[in-house]
Amino acid sequence: MTIPERITNAKVSLIFHQPWFGQLASYLTFYKDDSVGTMAVSIKGDVYFNESFVNSLTDKELCGVMCHEILHLAFQHLARMGHRIPKIWNIAGDLKVNNEIIFNGSADHFALPKMALVPYGNTITIGKAKINNIDLKTSEEIYREIVEKNTEDDLSGTGMDTFIIPDGMTDDQANEAVNDWQEKVSIANEVCKDKGSIPAGLLREMKDIDTPQLSWHQIIKQRLKLIAINKSWKKPSKRMLPWYFAGRNKVKGITCAICIDTSGSMSDGELQQILTEVWGLSQQFKAIKFYIMCCDTDLTEPFIVDTRTKKKLLSIKLKGGGGTDFRPVFEWIKKSNITLDCLIYFTDLYGDFPEEKPMYQTYWVSRTVTESIPFGRLIKLKS
Repeated sequence: MTIPERITNAKVSLIFHQPWFGQLASYLTFYKDDSVGTMAVSIKGDVYFNESFVNSLTDKELCGVMCHEILHLAFQHLARMGHRIPKIWNIAGDLKVNNEIIFNGSADHFALPKMALVPYGNTITIGKAKINNIDLKTSEEIYREIVEKNTEDDLSGTGMDTFIIPDGMTDDQANEAVNDWQEKVSIANEVCKDKGSIPAGLLREMKDIDTPQLSWHQIIKQRLKLIAINKSWKKPSKRMLPWYFAGRNKVKGITCAICIDTSGSMSDGELQQILTEVWGLSQQFKAIKFYIMCCDTDLTEPFIVDTRTKKKLLSIKLKGGGGTDFRPVFEWIKKSNITLDCLIYFTDLYGDFPEEKPMYQTYWVSRTVTESIPFGRLIKLKS
């Protein structure tokens, strides 16, 4: 039997025995590429395989490897990698994916190859790091534990597959690919919700993505992705026939305000990283207007982040010392009469809050997590 025939049979087997995996497997496109050691998946859902590797797999293992790649896409591991070391990030993702497969899979229908990193007993040792309670941790937390005790060289030869980012793919194209797979996963969830085949860990991890365990810019990105796209049934999407999904179009007129407490609650290094991330957000979400301002007891003149003000943005400096008054920021927003989706405020939380809760969402990003806030959401400042 040829490899294409085996891949087709594996997809059919999953449709019958694991419908959630089977539906998503139908969207995968496979390409022979012997420059890949085993298998590699791209952000678009293209799977590249080494012919010898696939020939070494049993039919059950081929199904298991297919489920493995599907979960990488469903968990958005490629989109969440950021500036992390790809090799170690892939290992962290493998642990989440394989943990899900062995706890929720069916040994009668699929299995994982011997080379796979399988955390039996919900624990595993990776190099010099012992990772426990994998089901309760996000991929980001697992990555931190691994990278704290290992270098990339320490883990050469560890892992089963790799990630591929297609040459020449722009950020907009990558975001489009991620959104496409989010829709596919949402449809599979809806179709299979009464069949009990949706991986429980997937829902848990997607929920954990939006918690303060992640860095502030990842949480804000999740927020902006949700507000930047408007879904409508007036022009439904037919890309995943026979299933229809609401069409998507970019929302216009959204505004986000960012304020930095310059009284000295951050280091210069942290400030520069924040300003760089703010610039990156303004470029990734160009349909959103970003106002930035600084405040200690007085408010600086807010300005819109764009190419003309990039130098001004990156030259913001900390003053150090002095008190903090949060009220001028909220007063300016009220007087400017802008329609604001959210305010992101970097501060140590020691200051005077406004008496009234605003209508928009407020994110307080701070190293201080012991102080109470009268409204909004507190996110721990970390890299």
